[in-house]
Amino acid sequence: ENATISCVLNAKLAETKLLFEKFLEAFGKLLNAQVPNAQGIADVAVVSESEMASKLQEMAILAGLETLPDEVSAWTQVLLSTGKAFVDFDDDFAFRTDNFIAAAG
Repeated sequence: ENATISCVLNAKLAETKLLFEKFLEAFGKLLNAQVPNAQGIADVAVVSESEMASKLQEMAILAGLETLPDEVSAWTQVLLSTGKAFVDFDDDFAFRTDNFIAAAG
């Protein structure tokens, strides 16, 4: 039973990673079309696989939950392990995972 649960979670995580990679690619193309030579995707700190479970638990506690919902957990793992941040220059918005890594712990 644990192997089945692990397989389902790993499949969800793989699906989420693929979707995020597609998003980063599309975001980069859109940004470069609007602002030539813009560096809209930056490298940031990565949470290691060995630290991931404790980081997710910290975030759940900060959110007032016992655990994060599966989809939130999958997206959070992708965002924390990808090592990428993106900046929308039109709206002056920066999504940097290293900011909420520091905030959580």
